[in-house]
Amino acid sequence: MYFLYLIYIGGKTKESIIENHDIVLGIGKNIEDTFDQIKLTWHKKLKGLHIDSYKKIRFIDGYEIIPQKKTMGSNKLKANNKLKLWFVYIGGYLGKEIEESHQIIFLVAKTKEEAKENAKAKARQTIRMVHIDNILKLDIIKVKDNTKPNEYNEWLIHLRKDELERNDNILADWQGYKRLGY
Repeated sequence: MYFLYLIYIGGKTKESIIENHDIVLGIGKNIEDTFDQIKLTWHKKLKGLHIDSYKKIRFIDGYEIIPQKKTMGSNKLKANNKLKLWFVYIGGYLGKEIEESHQIIFLVAKTKEEAKENAKAKARQTIRMVHIDNILKLDIIKVKDNTKPNEYNEWLIHLRKDELERNDNILADWQGYKRLGY
C-alpha cells in the first residue's frame, strides 16, 4: 500500500545566510521510498540536504487518503469527483517576532474558495495577520521518476469515506536530522 508523505526538508545555498526549507509531498510504501524523490525535487545543491521531519497522511476530515499510480485507464477506485484534498500553507505573525510563523493544514473541500475559508477558520488563534502563502489541490500529485529524472509519475489521490471519521493531526511522525545529501 502506498501513502502520501508530507516531508519538511532543509539545506543551504552558497549565498544563503540561514538554512533554506521547503516541503515535499512524496508517495511511497515507506518514508525511505521518498528519498530519491526529495533529491530530484531539491533545486539547490545536495550538500547538506536533510529531512527535518515528516508525517504520513492517512486520514483527513473523515476521509481515507489513497494514492494510486496513474496508468492508462487507472481509475479503478470510485472517485469522489466533488470533494478534493487540499494543502494550505498559512502564514502570519506571533507577537513582534521578525520571521513569519507558518501552519500546515490539510483539508477536504469542493472548491479553492471553500478550502481557503476553512483553512483560515482552522488557523491557530495565536497567529496575527493570517494569510495564505500557498494552496494546492491534491487530486493529482506529480513525483519525479528516479530512473528518468526529467519525467514524472502521476499519482491520483482518492478520498474514501472513513467509517470512523478519523482525522490525522498534522504533527510530525518523526523529527530530527536525516541527511540525504553528502
